[in-house]
Formats: sequence, C-alpha cells, structure tokens
Amino acid sequence: MVREKRENETQNLGFSSRPFVLCGLPVKRPAAGCLLHERRNGQFVLQITGHPTYGLPWGQDRLVSIFLATMAVRQQSPRITFDSAAGMLDTFGMQQGGSQYRRLVGSFQRIFGATIFFGSDTQRARAAVVHRARFNFMAEARIWFSRDPDQRLLPGDC
Repeated sequence: MVREKRENETQNLGFSSRPFVLCGLPVKRPAAGCLLHERRNGQFVLQITGHPTYGLPWGQDRLVSIFLATMAVRQQSPRITFDSAAGMLDTFGMQQGGSQYRRLVGSFQRIFGATIFFGSDTQRARAAVVHRARFNFMAEARIWFSRDPDQRLLPGDC
C-alpha cells in the first residue's frame, strides 16, 4: 500500500522539526513543577524548558507541532490561520466542544511557551566540539477568541 501510494503520488506526508524527530518530547505528563526535559540520542541532545504557567509540552502535543509544521510546508507560509475554533478542531480531527478546544489551546500554550535547545557533542582528535541552537517552535500565537456577544458558540457550550 505504501509503495502504491508513493508511485501514484497520493501519499499523506507529514513534517516535523529535526530535534523532535531525533530526540522527542516527553511521552507522559511531567511531574508538577518540572520545567526541564532532556533527551539524548547519540551525539544529539535536546533540552526543552517549559513555561512557568503552561509547563512542558508532552504526549499528544507532538501531534500539534507535526501538524503545524506540515500545514506551514503545504501552505508555503509560516503563518497558519483558522476561520474559527470549530474549524481549528475540525482540522485537528477533534470533536466539537469546549473541553476539546481548551485541550487544544493547552497544547498550543505549552508548545508556544517552550524554549528549545538542540545541538550535538562531538569528540574530535584534539578537542570536543559542542554546537547548540536555541529556538521557539512558534514566534507568535494568537489563539482564536472573541468577546463579541453575537459570536457563535461551540456546540455544547452555554
């Protein structure tokens, strides 16, 4: 099936940030107050510092980062917009409702608030070479929100 889709050019491709592919985010929710995650893979090291309010990205937050990277590549733009909260939930394949929206917003906040350090340690003949880069996955986030009293509510919200 994979080969057939590749030959027919009907593959479903996803894109991810290299540090997350090589080292990964925490799978389980970090302990309360834990704001540092470090993972090594051979010479590569990934350190993520979480936001004091939102914490570390973990678990299914990785799907948000993969999906946002994929959308940016497909749209050929670093700016990703959604028409509404319902549209955002649809895009991520989530059910309509306030609890699902808050869960998705929580993922966005954890990813946005994290500072990511990625690099490698290499031992050369005469000296150790250390290379590091620091970045944030998102430079800006404006989560859909309206104070307009005429704005439609998500299904299930009062």
